[in-house]
Amino acid sequence: MYITLRKGFFSIVRYDPEMEDLPGEPGAHLLVRARLRGDIERVFGWDYPVHETLKNDYAYRAIIPNEVVARTLVRELAQVNYTNFKSSIPVQDELRLGFYATIWGAGMDAQEREQRRIKQKRGRHG
Repeated sequence: MYITLRKGFFSIVRYDPEMEDLPGEPGAHLLVRARLRGDIERVFGWDYPVHETLKNDYAYRAIIPNEVVARTLVRELAQVNYTNFKSSIPVQDELRLGFYATIWGAGMDAQEREQRRIKQKRGRHG
């Protein structure tokens, strides 16, 4: 699952001890992965060690209990106070702004391609 917050971008997946050389309990923990340093700590706190790796696609990883991840995401959702996500990112955070603009652009491209397919299909069947 991808989670995009003002304070961090995460890929959250089931913890699998056979794939990760990190301690945790399958079924009770999730693997929280981030691309940018400090994102995990900024959102999930300092109670869970963040492991940096150069051998995986996500450089930063932490094993966090399921209920902590759920509680944290509910808290983040309750704190949404903006009407435009992109505009809520501080301009000083240039790296994150560029990263999120790329995500937004890829989503817009997918949406436009889908809309073209829908129009073409309607044209053939209309």
